[in-house]
This record gives sequence, structure tokens and C-alpha cells, in this order.
Amino acid sequence: MMMSEEEGIFSTSKMLGDGHQAKVYVAKTPGKSPQCVKIFEPFKDVDTMYNAEIEFKVAQSLVGHPNIV
Repeated sequence: MMMSEEEGIFSTSKMLGDGHQAKVYVAKTPGKSPQCVKIFEPFKDVDTMYNAEIEFKVAQSLVGHPNIV
């Protein structure tokens, strides 16, 4: 799977997890270290969308943490 990124193109190489609302992959961008990418499934209902929004807000609060890229 190829996806665009601000700085170029990355490809997913391995699925790390598959949950109720998303899948997590190892993604590789030329010249950079591998990263994890979480791809959400289309929202089935308002509750699922709300949960994804909460998760996004929590992730945003972790920006700058030394162990999170």
C-alpha cells in the first residue's frame, strides 16, 4: 500500500495490528527510519467517530514526547 506524506511517499510493509476501528502498519519512507501508521476504517456510527476523535486528541497531547515520533 502506498500513501502520500507531506515530504514524499511511504509504503506499508507489515501489519502490526488489526482492531475494531483501525489497522496499524510499519511504514517506510526512503531515507528515514520505519514508523508506525494507524489507518482508521470508515466510521460505522457516531460513537466510533467520537472515539477516533478522542484518540486523536490524546495523540496530539503526546507530541514532543521523546519516545514518540
